[in-house]
Amino acid sequence: MRVGIYARVSTSDGRQHTDNQVDELVAWAARLGHEVHRVYCDRITGTKGAEDRPALAEALRDAHERRYDVLLCWALDRLSRGGIGATAAILARLKGAGVGLRSYKESWLDTSTPAIGELLTAVFAWVARQEADRMRDRVHAGLDRAKRRGTRSGKAIGRPRLGLDVERARLEVQKAGSIQAAAVLLGCDEKVTARRAPSGRGP
Repeated sequence: MRVGIYARVSTSDGRQHTDNQVDELVAWAARLGHEVHRVYCDRITGTKGAEDRPALAEALRDAHERRYDVLLCWALDRLSRGGIGATAAILARLKGAGVGLRSYKESWLDTSTPAIGELLTAVFAWVARQEADRMRDRVHAGLDRAKRRGTRSGKAIGRPRLGLDVERARLEVQKAGSIQAAAVLLGCDEKVTARRAPSGRGP
């Protein structure tokens, strides 16, 4: 069986190395009696999407072309730290290509066995949907709360709050570089901001 090996460290400044992960995974593949097709190494944060990590993107393309049968990783957090949704998406792509995934540190993570692979992929997908539903509910709750306060964003309508005097408005215009930009920062209408700080020079 041919395997791909994926290793990742979070930085590319030389303080971290993938050597330890690769050595462990190559030795593991040998014990399993597998042939190593290729080693893929990223030096970038795991919160980046799969397509933003060059080595992982290439590993997934090679999986799609069935250049190997199983992808070995040192631990699940080396594959992704972007949350359960990102992990589920990677698993789904590997499954769609007919390629399994095994983790050296998590023996339970082995989608190369068909029955276990189906179960794990389904569980990850279900958890990802629950996570997405909770996020959507939080967004809707925030919008409803903002509408009750009078605007979609929750910012005050019309005149600025009493704490916003001419001097503050003028300073905000100077910092932002324009009345339009200052109005956004202050949560005010542009006309209101312009009245409080005409041309940004004072009353």
